[in-house]
Amino acid sequence: MKIKIKRTVWPSMFTLANMFLGYLAIMQIFQGASCSAEDPSYFHRKIILAGWLVFIGSILDGLDGKVARLIHGSSDFGVEIDSLADLLTFVITPSIMIYFVYANDIAIVGVAISFLYVIFGTIRLARFNVIAHRLSPTHFIGLPSPLAAITAMSIPMFSLAWFDHPGKAKIVIPFMIILGFLMVSNITFKKFSHFSLRKDSSFRRDTLIVLINLILTIIYREKILLILTALTVIANILSYWKKTNVAEDEFELDEEEEV
Repeated sequence: MKIKIKRTVWPSMFTLANMFLGYLAIMQIFQGASCSAEDPSYFHRKIILAGWLVFIGSILDGLDGKVARLIHGSSDFGVEIDSLADLLTFVITPSIMIYFVYANDIAIVGVAISFLYVIFGTIRLARFNVIAHRLSPTHFIGLPSPLAAITAMSIPMFSLAWFDHPGKAKIVIPFMIILGFLMVSNITFKKFSHFSLRKDSSFRRDTLIVLINLILTIIYREKILLILTALTVIANILSYWKKTNVAEDEFELDEEEEV
């Protein structure tokens, strides 16, 4: 007797794998934090491992949608479970990292700071679900939670790789809050949803950028991941700012012509 598996199941397998990696990343942070006082280096290794689990989870998160479109297996169930997986891997995991690495020594204030990231991330995911059908096929509104999570997790990874400590809380925490604000902002961030290396393809440039970033990440790992993600975020912000200024200038010109 053959068991027929629905097409909608296959994309969800990638989603569940992403969720599992998020869960595993949280376990790594808890395990490291449990003996951080006795063995800080063990805690640091666990933080780095958790960061890479989130990074791989982001790749799976990108693949589930592509698989769904490829096999025509999209479904409302897939959309909902994808959001839940994203909440775990890209929102809860970074918030727990923020608490145990940077904020656990300031009691309830530390809890509030780490939970603030959860608030921003949850709003980001809820807004995406509400306006998904009206979104541009080329841009996200607000910093995508996977990119925000990778950036957040790569901060202690970068600092540990270069300076052998996760960084100072008073410097890092404001950046984490900025990432949270960017997630709920109206700044547009470019989607890398289609890839092709054909010379006549409009996606060739995006494909090369992704490949170069991936190769650099594989080679230099923790030493460069933060730089690449930060440059991506900054480039999108500058692009949005430039487009906004151009639109405002054109609007002012139109008003002057009407007058």
